[in-house]
Amino acid sequence: MVKEYFILNSKNLNFNCFSDPNQTQAKVNEVFNIEKIKWTKTQSSSGSFLQGFYETEKAHIKIEIMKTKKELPYVFHLTVLGGGNPLSEVARLCKHNSWNAYDVNIGEYLDLEDAIKLEITESDRQTFYDDHWDKFNEVQEEKEFEKALEEGKHSNVQQKKKWWKFW
Repeated sequence: MVKEYFILNSKNLNFNCFSDPNQTQAKVNEVFNIEKIKWTKTQSSSGSFLQGFYETEKAHIKIEIMKTKKELPYVFHLTVLGGGNPLSEVARLCKHNSWNAYDVNIGEYLDLEDAIKLEITESDRQTFYDDHWDKFNEVQEEKEFEKALEEGKHSNVQQKKKWWKFW
């Protein structure tokens, strides 16, 4: 199973708790081997969006530092995609910076002292990506339908089976 975590800088469930994405990125680079992380940065109206992929034999982790709203601080999100013992890497990152990891799937904090071994199979990873693809397609269909409604063509709109639904 793919695991998702919000990284928090306190035990309060305030996901928007990081003020500077570059400083947060630097703290991640202190712990993880900088040569094993590939970072991309984009700018939006609400702020910077940093995305990194950390990949070693021990862990495959997607790192996101983003703003959900302009007036709120940044959110720090990790998606554990695989590896030999990825939770030990998440725990190491959190312990080094006095952060906490909140497991989105089960609604509990990760026990940093007892980061269990978690194996993520290729089928788990594929299911994760397939779910995101399905959600993307659903949003696109909704946008098309809303556009047709706005243009007053809703009675002429036929629900056609999309090309990706044939598989």
